[in-house]
Amino acid sequence: MRRISAVYTAILLGSSASLPAAPETADDELPIVRLSPAVRESDRGSDFYQRIPCRELGAADVRTDAERAHLDARKKQCLEKYRQFAPRSFQR
Repeated sequence: MRRISAVYTAILLGSSASLPAAPETADDELPIVRLSPAVRESDRGSDFYQRIPCRELGAADVRTDAERAHLDARKKQCLEKYRQFAPRSFQR
């Protein structure tokens, strides 16, 4: 048993000696890129605003101009939906 462990030890020591050494100059080193965590925001499409009920559109938040356009289109759609119930004098 001791002889087997001695063989394994010799193999491990022999293989560690054949590993490449650390670079000696700064030119051989690879550049280090440090990343920092950041929140990625993406534009919410028109389908996001289509799911918001008409009564809750006033509380909807907008982050970009594209989202503003989607929200305005949804508000217009809701206005047309309710306009059919308004009297003609109110529609002018």
